[in-house]
Amino acid sequence: MRLLQCLFPWRRPQQQKWIDVLVDIDDTLVYAGDGILYAPELLCSYHFAHGALEFLIALDRIPGVRIGFYSCGAKARNETLIQLISASIKSSGHTLTHGFVVFSVSDRMYGKKRLADLRDGIDLSRAILVDDAGVNIEAGEEANLLKVYANKSFSCTCTHAQEVYQARLANNLVRALGIILKSIKLSKLSVNSMSVVQALQSLQWDGDKYLHDPSNEEEIYKLGLQAMQEVQPDFQLAMVSCATHPWAALQANDETLFPQERTSVINSRFNC
Repeated sequence: MRLLQCLFPWRRPQQQKWIDVLVDIDDTLVYAGDGILYAPELLCSYHFAHGALEFLIALDRIPGVRIGFYSCGAKARNETLIQLISASIKSSGHTLTHGFVVFSVSDRMYGKKRLADLRDGIDLSRAILVDDAGVNIEAGEEANLLKVYANKSFSCTCTHAQEVYQARLANNLVRALGIILKSIKLSKLSVNSMSVVQALQSLQWDGDKYLHDPSNEEEIYKLGLQAMQEVQPDFQLAMVSCATHPWAALQANDETLFPQERTSVINSRFNC
């Protein structure tokens, strides 16, 4: 049985509240430079993050999930990019259940991605923002953030921490999909009516401490990978080192690349 059919045997979105997954565009879904996504009005080209199309198609297949894109970029640019992404999905032979909606942060919001009242029917207990920059999250909505790793430069010396970081960065969307699937599963299995966001928070946080190792367990990557392989059977993890997997354990001196304090994780644009 397929993974999504196994996890979600009944598909009745009309009888339940939506799970809103809002996906950041820049440095989460696409990266600027030397890519296949180009239109004259964009002024530059973009290339997909590893597994971007598989991530979106697999998300669309989860019963009750609706996707939105949320970016601090200019509204016209955002809409053009999403049109190109939608065309790429269509050309790959896949049909989406729901259309994509694009949300752009207005100047008056000072770059914060406020989820409350963003769209009709949004429920903050069931809304997730996938973003590489935690600083974008609105104060009070930190629990809704699914933090992916941000692109950064490293010194010439390749350390264990750098290799792990690069492996996690390369597989950001595999991990994000696995965390979303596990959060939904935990909320369904909870005897205490745990919400999707409460389940997400339990995977990422212990009070003010960020749980890098638990949120990078091999099981999480396998969940995401299996769902993506149901979209594209040949899809695999991106390997940046033959000896390092994204679920590799951190060492005691890795905290400079993997800060644990809540304020460091949320406020930094460069570290997870």
